[in-house]
Amino acid sequence: MNQVINSSPVNNLSVAIALVKEVLGDNLKVLRSDTIKEHPIYSVIHNSKSTDLLALRWSLQPGFEKIDWQVVTTNYEYQLRDGIYPSFGIAPIIKRSVQIVYHATKTTTIRKILEDGLLPSSPERSLTNFPDTYGVIHVCGKLNSNNGENNSAVWWMNHFSKAFSSPDVHWGIVRIDLSSLKNVRVLQDMHSESGLVVDNIDRIPPELITEVRDYKASQ
Repeated sequence: MNQVINSSPVNNLSVAIALVKEVLGDNLKVLRSDTIKEHPIYSVIHNSKSTDLLALRWSLQPGFEKIDWQVVTTNYEYQLRDGIYPSFGIAPIIKRSVQIVYHATKTTTIRKILEDGLLPSSPERSLTNFPDTYGVIHVCGKLNSNNGENNSAVWWMNHFSKAFSSPDVHWGIVRIDLSSLKNVRVLQDMHSESGLVVDNIDRIPPELITEVRDYKASQ
């Protein structure tokens, strides 16, 4: 079971807002409390249709890293008095304490992972279009879950199998042992109630990864 080991103090919100104002300038309209997947965030409503969220994320990253905050893709739009405006989210990171995690992926990819290791998500490898998920590895803290729950690697495997259905594509799961890796962080995935992300690593070595063949596939 993964545990919360710390989260950023809310009083860092003023620092986070100052960093956002420094980057957006006059394009910042409103900041409001919000949620995504039941996780509390702050929506930054702005009037710049051309804002590149990936570039914005990297602009904010150095300052946000110091206060343990993050940029969150939401795709929310808000109706204000003078029009409809786009937004993105900001939130404290939530660190998790877990040593064994699981990753669902295509069986063809598993063969490569077992040879070369597991790489972070990128625009080329990602199954989503959320820029804030690039550069991290998506995992789950549980292999199996009870019927009706969506908090396990088996659930994600089945979800991907249905969402990206193809007779030539099959999905599987790998087990990852993080216990020997230094400086690696495991964080709550803000786009999921149960998912986790691993960051501060360029590649998880193949010797720490094994294919899982014994699981309850019917979940």
